Amino acid sequence: RHRWRHTTLGLDYTGDFRHYSSHSSYDGSDHMLKLALTNQVSRRLELFTNISAGTFSRYYVNGPATSVDLISAPGYGVFDNRASFLEVGAGASYRATSRLTFSGTGTGFAVRRQSRALVGLNGYSGQGSAAYALTKRRSVDLSSAYSHCDYPLGFGDTNLKTATLVL
Repeated sequence: RHRWRHTTLGLDYTGDFRHYSSHSSYDGSDHMLKLALTNQVSRRLELFTNISAGTFSRYYVNGPATSVDLISAPGYGVFDNRASFLEVGAGASYRATSRLTFSGTGTGFAVRRQSRALVGLNGYSGQGSAAYALTKRRSVDLSSAYSHCDYPLGFGDTNLKTATLVL
């Protein structure tokens, strides 16, 4: 990560390799690369964008997942088959007052699976939220999100609408 006065640029790589001496059919590797850019345009406005890409053959869940994570990240799959993904996102955060902040994000993603028997997906999502700080440690957050996925070489599509209130 590198910081300038108003801008932060981050690059993150995660990867692993597995070898099983008695069961080499379980050998494999996973790789993910993420690039993020944040710019503090003014005291109140911050813009951010990120892009990530990777390939996985082992599926695992690492911490809490959002509804978009469950759809777009191939690491949450149930089949043991290599999957590659690309995800691009951008957003803005506006601090209206010392207590009130508005933010919005948009994301596009695609997942392709190695097996032709498994369907990949294309999708996008958008989210808007407002947060009000009641005290230094307590806030009220209200958010709404919409996600859409379609399945190339498959059938149908999915729309997901969510609203969240956190006290």
